[in-house]
Amino acid sequence: AAFARYHSAGMAPRHDFRPPGQERAGPSFSVPRALILGVLMLVGGNYYYSSSSGQPQRSQAAAPGSAPDDATTRNLALAKLQSRLRERDSTIRQLEAQIEEAQHGQHAALSSQPPSKPAEAPKSRQAAPSEAAPTSTAVVLRDEAATGGGELVDVPTDLVFPDALRKSLKGSDLFISFSSGSMAAFALNWVANLRRTGITKVLVGALDEKMLEIATAEGIPSMVLDGSSIKTRGAANLRFDYSAYKRMAALKVNFYTRILTMGFNIWACDADTGWMGDPTPFIQENPMQHVDMLTTTDCIDLKGDQAGGCWHVDHNTGLVFMRSRPIVLEFTAAWKKKIETTRDVMIRDQAALNLLMREGFHSKTWAPPPDPNGVPPVRSIYLVWNEKLKLARLPLKYFANGHSFFVQRMYAKPESPPPFVVHMTYQYGDSSKFPYGKRQRMREARVWQVDPPSYFGGGKYLAVAPEAASLPIDYMSSTCTTGEAAERFNKEEAHLRRVLRDALAFAIALNRTLVLPRMLCYCDNIWKEMKHCRVGGAFDMTLPFDCPSDHIINLVGWFDGSLPVDFREPGFLSDPRLAPEIKASWTRVNIHPMTSNEAREALAPFAESRVLELGNAKETFCGYEQPGLASLWRGLAPKLIPYSRHFCQEDATPDACIGPRPGCVPYYAPCCHGAPGRHFPCKYLVQAPGFPSDAATPPDFCKGRPGGGGVISHGPRPDDYPDLSPNPRSRHFHKYVDTFNRK
Repeated sequence: AAFARYHSAGMAPRHDFRPPGQERAGPSFSVPRALILGVLMLVGGNYYYSSSSGQPQRSQAAAPGSAPDDATTRNLALAKLQSRLRERDSTIRQLEAQIEEAQHGQHAALSSQPPSKPAEAPKSRQAAPSEAAPTSTAVVLRDEAATGGGELVDVPTDLVFPDALRKSLKGSDLFISFSSGSMAAFALNWVANLRRTGITKVLVGALDEKMLEIATAEGIPSMVLDGSSIKTRGAANLRFDYSAYKRMAALKVNFYTRILTMGFNIWACDADTGWMGDPTPFIQENPMQHVDMLTTTDCIDLKGDQAGGCWHVDHNTGLVFMRSRPIVLEFTAAWKKKIETTRDVMIRDQAALNLLMREGFHSKTWAPPPDPNGVPPVRSIYLVWNEKLKLARLPLKYFANGHSFFVQRMYAKPESPPPFVVHMTYQYGDSSKFPYGKRQRMREARVWQVDPPSYFGGGKYLAVAPEAASLPIDYMSSTCTTGEAAERFNKEEAHLRRVLRDALAFAIALNRTLVLPRMLCYCDNIWKEMKHCRVGGAFDMTLPFDCPSDHIINLVGWFDGSLPVDFREPGFLSDPRLAPEIKASWTRVNIHPMTSNEAREALAPFAESRVLELGNAKETFCGYEQPGLASLWRGLAPKLIPYSRHFCQEDATPDACIGPRPGCVPYYAPCCHGAPGRHFPCKYLVQAPGFPSDAATPPDFCKGRPGGGGVISHGPRPDDYPDLSPNPRSRHFHKYVDTFNRK
């Protein structure tokens, strides 16, 4: 009962990972587990949860003299109980796994043996992997079950290893990522998100001494990754240096091997993963406890992923779970060797892993032991790497990628469960100096935790009302052509560029931080052909959608230091981390077209408002009177306002087709350019408007305006202000105080 209250009180997430129609059958715990739990609670319990408040209280067996209402005692009791429950749950998992394996082995033996002594099998016959698997799995599970036995991980005494992790039990899950000092912000953010979810077993592999110093100062367990050739690199974004990145990939895999050998299970993560929940419930769900490794993919088809795991799509090494088992150690050794012995500099950790996974792969599944409660498997388990390794795919439903999260906006739908994590894939806007696009995506998703408090509490802002930033929405049908959607996109584009141009010009004139306006996209932004302006696998997505910034502006230009004012992401003003005093100081104004000096004068009554929101912004800026600002704008606007993209049409004509048939465009044909009938035709983004800079030569829309411009009307912030973030559930997990971020 205490264990059940512990879960229902919110200490551990509750998910049902099965596809629709395969809901849980029977109780959550098997009978053996319930019996074991009851015995453990009777033998070792000194505390229990009261049924009324859910708080720990002293039982009658507790030592006398302590005050039940003493806050310190209660806190200690709660911590002690939580620790005991975690230990007991681990023990229960061990015993239940052994019982389950014993039952399965007994059942298999009874069903396969005839009454008389069986004839000896021919010596030439080899047991199939599926037949041999239960025996080897039983051994592996007993090895894994050391978690409950209290055996500590085997850390070499001469190894410099974080003290915080030395006392971990074998079978503990350790989250690992790598970073250099130049990318330290991503490592710190990765740790901050994990700590927010309650995960504390983390390890940062430092690529240089600077990263090690930063991690040590922040109290983050860290180790220097071996390899001086990597440590001395000066490149800010190592991914753009292919040879160095290949060497680093081999060192990373070797690092995994060393940690796995100690007895840790590993979550191998890229630092651009934003964690929002503890994934332990999924990897403990039947039959995931039997799996050696789990990987993510670049699959964007939710239905296809739920049906079969998208096995036609490559594995993505940005998020991989590995259990400390002999076969996994054997695989990581082969993985490292594949990276090192392949001459192609593009064969790095991800490509090498995919090559190995395909060796001897025949789409053969491994049948797990039957669940005692008759619960169907949550995912299929496949035999890969010459049918030696048991592998499953982490479901897209809970492990999001950049497309499912930001473009399909799958998790903003009320019926969708919140994901455990989002990986910043399918994005643009990075440079060799810094991954600006990844950071911007994480800010938009509200999983970027390392901005200073002033980011949400300092300065004054200029924004555009959401209804003024976009035209009235036209939802595109699922059968519209790419050309039709592109035309609607360009109609929206012509409006947005003028809004963005004038809002930025006013922000500079008034010296306010610009909040990027709402940006709607009526088409996906992808490097390949599209049908219905959607990429294959995502035909069900809604058009339009709120674009991530890198779909619509050149982020590298916005972050290169030439912009004289700061800017914030769309959705910033509805972020729950926004300081209350900013929300309380908000004025929305409707204005006539104005020059910079006219704007300063007309808007002077609202100078102290923290948020000045334009109720109309299109074609409202008439230029600068100051020659310096006019010159700055002439150089700045053409770099920041325009954007270039194309719409590659698979469905350019009613009879358009792809394949080897006569008259069809070949598979993998290029977009936009090529021989007639051998490429996909394209439509392009409409050209950006002009950029009026000098008030002495105003644009046509400023002619005939009232003298001096002026304010038409003003009012407070509307109560029903929309939340534009792809992660509206952030309102829940951002209400907790993040002491790591505050520090």
